[in-house]
Amino acid sequence: MLPAPSQLTSTIPDTQADSQSTQNTRPVPQGQILGRRRASDDEIDIAGSATEPSGASTSQGTTVAAQSRKRRRIEDNMLADEERHSTANGTSRSYANGKSQQRHHAGASSNGTRESAVSLNGSSKPRVSEKYFGHDREEVTRILIQALSDMGYNAAAESVSHDSGFQLESPTVAAFRNAVLDGNWDEAEQLLNGATASGGRTNQNSNGLVLTNVADRDVMRFWIRQQKFLELLEERETSQALIILRTEEDLMIKADWDGAYGQSRQILLSELSSKRRFPTENVLELDDHAGEVWQIAFSHDGTRLASCGSDKQVIIWDVPSFKVLHCLKEHDGGIGNISWSWDDTMLVTCCRDQYARLWDAKTGVCLKRLERFQEPVCSCVWTPDGQSFITGALDKTRGLVQWNLSGEKVFDWVNTHRVEDLTVSPNGRWLVTMDDKQHIQVYNLVTRDLEYEMDLNVRTMSISISQDSRHLLVNHQNGVAQLIDLFTREPVQTYTGHNGGEEFVIRSTFGGADESFVASGSEDGFIYIWHKASAQLVEKLTGHTPRCNSIAWSPTDPCLFASCGDDGKIKIWSNNDWRRTQQETMYRGHEASRISNRS
Repeated sequence: MLPAPSQLTSTIPDTQADSQSTQNTRPVPQGQILGRRRASDDEIDIAGSATEPSGASTSQGTTVAAQSRKRRRIEDNMLADEERHSTANGTSRSYANGKSQQRHHAGASSNGTRESAVSLNGSSKPRVSEKYFGHDREEVTRILIQALSDMGYNAAAESVSHDSGFQLESPTVAAFRNAVLDGNWDEAEQLLNGATASGGRTNQNSNGLVLTNVADRDVMRFWIRQQKFLELLEERETSQALIILRTEEDLMIKADWDGAYGQSRQILLSELSSKRRFPTENVLELDDHAGEVWQIAFSHDGTRLASCGSDKQVIIWDVPSFKVLHCLKEHDGGIGNISWSWDDTMLVTCCRDQYARLWDAKTGVCLKRLERFQEPVCSCVWTPDGQSFITGALDKTRGLVQWNLSGEKVFDWVNTHRVEDLTVSPNGRWLVTMDDKQHIQVYNLVTRDLEYEMDLNVRTMSISISQDSRHLLVNHQNGVAQLIDLFTREPVQTYTGHNGGEEFVIRSTFGGADESFVASGSEDGFIYIWHKASAQLVEKLTGHTPRCNSIAWSPTDPCLFASCGDDGKIKIWSNNDWRRTQQETMYRGHEASRISNRS
C-alpha cells in the first residue's frame, strides 16, 4: 500500500508525511421529390406523342413521373409547390372525372374527390410558346434544368430557370435541400419544424415547406439527428455527439430500462463493446516485484509498461510479451510515482528518499538526479513539448517546480501548500495540482498563472485529465470518483461503488476506445469499471489482496489494461482472443528458434 503523501514522514523532525465515413443508404423515394420530376420512357416517346388510357384526356405535352435516384429519403416526404393545389385546365396533364390514370403519382386522386397530385414540376411564368418541336416547352425546359442540376451545373440550371421562368423548387424547399446536403443540421431542423402537412392549415409560423400526408415529422427529425450524430462520431467529436442523444429520462423510457440491478448493465456492456472482446480475463500475472506495487504506467506508444512500488525499483516491461527490459534500482526508498516523456525516450521517477530522477528509458541509465528536496517527492508530469517536466512535493518551499532536461530549475511556483498529485492536459493548456487540504488548483500552463481553485470538501487521492483536455477525473477518499469540466468548473458525472482508501493512495483512470470508460482500484481489492458518459458500473473484477492500488489502460489497445496491488503482483487483463494471439506468437517464436538451432 502507498500511504497518502501527507502520512509520509521525512528525516526532518516535526514534518508530516482517455472509417471509414458512415454512409446512409437511402431508399429510392416512391412519391414526387421536392418538386423535381424526371420523364420515364413510358410517358414520353421519341416522336413526341404520349399514350393515354382510354377515356383520359391528354394534354399537349407529357408528364414527367420517374423519380431522380439521387434524392435523399427525407425529400420523399415533401410536396412541391404545385402539389399543394389541384390541377387546372391547360396544365400538362389532367384527369377526367370518373376515369383513372393507370400510373398514379403519390397521393393522386382519380375521381375528383380530393386534390390531385402534382401536374407541374414547380411554379412557372406565362409560357412563350406551348410547343417545341412537338413537345411541351415547359416539360422540356424542366427536364433540361433537372439534368443540369443532377450533373452539378447549378449555375447553368439557375440561369435557364431564370430566363425561362420555370422553377423546380420553391426557395424554402431549396433551402431545406441545401441545408441537408451541406450538413447545416440546425437550419434543416428549423425548416422542418416550420413545415405544414398537405391539406392542413398554415399558421404564422409556417415557412412554406409542405409535407406529404404520410410524412412523420418525428421520423424525419430522427434521420437528421442520426446523420449529425454519425458524422460527429466519424470526426471523433464524441462529447458533441453525446449531446444529440435524448435526456436520460426519455432514454430510459425508449430503451425499456429495467434499472441498475436488472439486465441493463449487461445489455449496455454488450452494446458498448462485444462482451467477448471486453478485457475481463486475467490473461497474465507478473510477480517480479519484491514488495507492494503502487503504480503502473504504459508508454504513449503502448509498447512498454513501467511499474514501481515499495521494493525501491522501477521495472520496464515489453508489451505484449511482458518480458523485463530494465530494472531501475538506484533508489533508496519506495517509488510512488513515474511519468513517461511524450516521445517515450525518458522516464521520471519520484522517490520517498526525497529525490526525483531522470532516466533513459531505452538503456535504463540514470541521466540526472535532481537536488534533494526537504520532503518526499510525490508526483511528476511532463510538459507536452517534451523539453521539461514538473514535480510536486510535500516540500512547501519547492512544492511545484518545472525542470529542464539538464536538471536545472526553469520555474518555481511559490506555493504555500503541499502538492500531493498533479497532471497536465495533452493540449498544454492546463496544469492541475492537488493539495492535502481538500483543494485542487488549476493553472494556465502557458502563462503559469493560477486560474482558479476548487474546494471539494473531501480529501482527494489522485487526479488525471482526459485526452480531449476537457475533463478532470478526481478520486476521493470517501469512495467516489468525480468527473469535472475544466471549462465550466462544474461536476458532470459521479462514479460510486468502490472504496477510496482512508489512508492509502487509490488511483483511477480513463480507458477503452475513445476513453469511453473510467476504471479505478479499490480498498476492497476489486477493479471497478464504469461507462464514462452514463456512470453505470459495467464490470467489477476480482483484482488484488488486500487492495488494488492503480489501473493503467493501454493507450493503443482498448482491449488491454493492467492493475497492481499490495500483493506484489501486476495483472494483465484482456480477452481470450488476445490470449490466443499471444500463444500463437510464442509458438511461432519457439518453432523459429528450434529450426534455427537445427540449421
